[in-house]
Amino acid sequence: MYIYLNKDDSAKLDRLMREYERVFHERCYAYCMSDPIAEIEKCLKTGKPSKIKPEPEALY
Repeated sequence: MYIYLNKDDSAKLDRLMREYERVFHERCYAYCMSDPIAEIEKCLKTGKPSKIKPEPEALY
């Protein structure tokens, strides 16, 4: 599955991923999410890290 983002959304996703990693001290797996911007914003708003993690041995 590929998600195509325009330049503004791509910059927003980069900013959100950096903020996520700073807040939760763990890597953000945006490539596993169908709507990464909304998912990361929800995590930051609720203060809980995402439960979406890559499948073991999965190739992305």
